[in-house]
Amino acid sequence: MKRIVLLLVGLVVTASLLGIGSAIYWTQPTISTDEAALIARQDLAIIDLENLFNNPDNLRQIKKINPQVKVLCYVNFFEIWQQPLPPDRPFGTKLTETITNNFNEWFLVRPDGQPVIYWPGMQTLNLSDMCPQKNGYSYGHYLQDILLENVLNDRAWDGLFLDNLFDQISWLGSLDLDRDGQEDDPSTSDYSWYRGVREFLSGISKAKGRKFTIIGNHLSLYYGDLVDGRFLEDFPTEDYSWEEAMGIASELPVAIFQGKGQNVNLAFNSSLLLDNAYFCVGQNIAVPDSLLSKLDNLKKLPARERGPLIYKEGVHQRQLGTKMIKVYRNRGYGSYSPTLPVIPRRTTIEVCIDLTPSINLESQKKFLIYELIRLGVRLPNVIGNNLRLEPTARFSGDIGTDGEMIWLKISWLSQYYEQILGQPMPYDYVPGIRGDQLGWNPSQLMQREGEYFIIQL
Repeated sequence: MKRIVLLLVGLVVTASLLGIGSAIYWTQPTISTDEAALIARQDLAIIDLENLFNNPDNLRQIKKINPQVKVLCYVNFFEIWQQPLPPDRPFGTKLTETITNNFNEWFLVRPDGQPVIYWPGMQTLNLSDMCPQKNGYSYGHYLQDILLENVLNDRAWDGLFLDNLFDQISWLGSLDLDRDGQEDDPSTSDYSWYRGVREFLSGISKAKGRKFTIIGNHLSLYYGDLVDGRFLEDFPTEDYSWEEAMGIASELPVAIFQGKGQNVNLAFNSSLLLDNAYFCVGQNIAVPDSLLSKLDNLKKLPARERGPLIYKEGVHQRQLGTKMIKVYRNRGYGSYSPTLPVIPRRTTIEVCIDLTPSINLESQKKFLIYELIRLGVRLPNVIGNNLRLEPTARFSGDIGTDGEMIWLKISWLSQYYEQILGQPMPYDYVPGIRGDQLGWNPSQLMQREGEYFIIQL
């Protein structure tokens, strides 16, 4: 820990100035023309590969609008879905069918043959160099060729974003990488996994050249000669403290800080303490205009106007031009100095949750608060059939807002969804929402973000 803090305090601003900018994490399989224009406003865009097959013209339009934006192809090479996929995921559907029907040996399993599940609804694949070969291919070699020949050969992409880029695998428990029915030694498993992933990265890098950017999701310094940076999901990430995450990020060529929920301001301020960091908000959401304009101004600053990172009396701070960026560790969240004020919070917000946004006829719709009142559920801050939300600096609970976004806990809504509509909530379901800040008709669709449905005001 002490070593990492010293790295932070002694950080020298580099001349390359790779960062200070905006990013967008677009994991939806489709992009509309309006969304393409929104994505093009960012400096870096991570976009699900399915968009190449669903809407290639809209995908390519992004760079036509802004030739400077870097577009990275999102790929989860760690696992595949094991349930029917919607029609807007043709690549994922074909890959799942091919591996399940023809290359079952490539699934990661326990010594008893049971599949390894990391994310619900998905099955983990074997990226190690102990993965059994079939028809001359291991999983890593197969996927590498498929991507190079069918996806990464398109000029829409400037690089590749690999979700779940791990350097170890024994944390998943007992494993049988070579399918001999015996448990593999954890250290052997880890080293085999590292070698297999390294071989995959080497193949992509060799085929595409070093100008092709590769970013991994999972904070680590491993594979540093083959990847250009890391994505810090839900900054400061679930594995590291703030000091540890910042220390590792400062040693990377590029870091992307993702702000989610109540940590948006913390991620934003923290990204500005480094010169190699981009900032993004959640998934499928553009950086709000209020923050985007600040990033656009700050990234133009010359090196002489970018001060060093200083730690003083419990505050990590840095001068950027006339602005002082501060992170108060004793308070647990980021805060601006008076020269860069906090985003002003809106007044009380009224909202109505639409459980059936696909139904157009108002008389046939189901609205959450109205239905809960009928069920006898008591809720605070109810006005008629609407909820009144008071903006708070740090959100916790089932539904709330900070004045910039509204959060609705998925698990909370799910229990009432089944009571009201008589069936379990589908895994890809999203509710609608309307209100005095969003408009009362029609309802706007919320988006999934981790354990919440969210919408930007």
